[in-house]
Amino acid sequence: MVKLVNSDSLGGGDQRYATVSHRWCDKNVPMLKTTKASKNWHYSTGIGKESMPGVLLDAIKVTRTLGLRYLWMDTLCLIQGDDDDKEEEFPKMGAYYANAYFTISASSSADTRESFLQPRDECYEPASFQFGEDEDSFVHVRCWGAEGHLVERGWIWQESALSTRVLNFAPSELIWECKSQFYPNADMRYGTVRP
Repeated sequence: MVKLVNSDSLGGGDQRYATVSHRWCDKNVPMLKTTKASKNWHYSTGIGKESMPGVLLDAIKVTRTLGLRYLWMDTLCLIQGDDDDKEEEFPKMGAYYANAYFTISASSSADTRESFLQPRDECYEPASFQFGEDEDSFVHVRCWGAEGHLVERGWIWQESALSTRVLNFAPSELIWECKSQFYPNADMRYGTVRP
């Protein structure tokens, strides 16, 4: 069971939290979201595990595993279909991602219903080329560009660009991005990441 909490009640705003970047369901597919009708229920009673979509279940697991207590997800934390809430909250969207401890990017999920904590595709094999004169310096080149379902989503650029740290669950690899580093697990597997 999870409950929505008003961030004003957390005291001081120094609470660490994660955000989720995910692809919504098509408009004709039912999806868990906070509406005017469900808002009070989500705050007081909470949301049972049985009604949570795969992305939310996985995001909660990642958030708790990494030691955080709070998670911000647009489908739940913004009141869908409420123009007043939209007018108040949309200008804050950038700050939600920029101030998050990290963003969970559910790139391998086709939509919010699908789990992103699943085995990675093993089809990714980087091409390696020696770089420079140092015999230990290699560059790994991907054979294709960005992958996953989020590259098709318009908001993803903002969410990714504003996030300080991104843990990207891509179809073929887990990628850690921060403002100064980019660590795909394929590079870690091949032993090329150095502090």
